[in-house]
Amino acid sequence: MKNITQELIKELIHYDPDTGVFTWKERVNSSYMSDSRLIAFNSRCANKKITSISSHGYYRFALDGIRYYCHRVAWLYIYGEWPNKIDHIDRDKTNNRISNLRSVTSKENNRNQPIRKSNNSGCCGVCKVSDSRLWRAYITNNNKQVWLGSFKTFEDAVLARKLAEKEYGYHRNHGGKS
Repeated sequence: MKNITQELIKELIHYDPDTGVFTWKERVNSSYMSDSRLIAFNSRCANKKITSISSHGYYRFALDGIRYYCHRVAWLYIYGEWPNKIDHIDRDKTNNRISNLRSVTSKENNRNQPIRKSNNSGCCGVCKVSDSRLWRAYITNNNKQVWLGSFKTFEDAVLARKLAEKEYGYHRNHGGKS
């Protein structure tokens, strides 16, 4: 089952794109399960939600000993292809509604990050210049830090950062709370 397909997933699992919930389907027959394992699976799992959560906070399940993340399988289920990476638009790792998922590159995914816990200013890319009354603004583009300037007020530094986010294609949610 290493190359699971949309057809196989739809045979084994029900996905509701409006709620993002995955439910195991009852297994009628199986070429890879004995009758006793089939009965045990159906009594334990059939018509029940997939609720296993990884240590990173994503819903997941296993088929034939291989773990799959539900957000990636949702994309396969709806569109018939594996995504590059999946971004949860609202940054809620458990919200697998198809309207909340988008297939992205690593670069695009990094442009929809929550504010880091270590941030002291309350805005990504804005920091107070030590021993000064100035605020510094910067942004990362193509793995390079772009200097946006030093500003007398926090608000001006934030404005420069927000304008740069728009210019460089950052997601509108970037830098918000997770």
